[in-house]
Amino acid sequence: MYALSGGKQKFLDYQIKILRQSNLPEEVILSDWTNFIDRWKPQNRQDGRYGFSRFYDVLKAKYGNASPLEALIFRFYEMSGYVFAGEYKSVLSLAMDHLPEEDIVACFEEHLAKPTNSSHAVNTFCEECRLDVKREIRLSRTAIEHAIDDPVSVAVDS
Repeated sequence: MYALSGGKQKFLDYQIKILRQSNLPEEVILSDWTNFIDRWKPQNRQDGRYGFSRFYDVLKAKYGNASPLEALIFRFYEMSGYVFAGEYKSVLSLAMDHLPEEDIVACFEEHLAKPTNSSHAVNTFCEECRLDVKREIRLSRTAIEHAIDDPVSVAVDS
């Protein structure tokens, strides 16, 4: 894996153990690693340090029992050239609680289609998701407050 990365990605013993404990054949791991390395473009030096964790997230989402959030993150990893990072999981989780998944994906695709770099597109997408979620929460609170203020419209269980 070190050689496949052109000597750019080093591995610690525990990381190799984690990969071996995944019970995936080495051919599959190496093939997916090659695909990952070909597409992953670290945005800066710090981002380059997260190569293993991003790759392992990809393996978990692709071959494991991924949660809906992990599956969506995997889609975003692939769509963005693996720029979409774990730091955005909380934003995406909150968005999934309040917005339809199709809308989230469409918004992400729209941001990636703009002529900016991938990192900027991901950041603006996340900021827009935060605003959309806040708007949805505000609308929900307004509806609840209206229902409390107007008890006639509230159905009463008998």
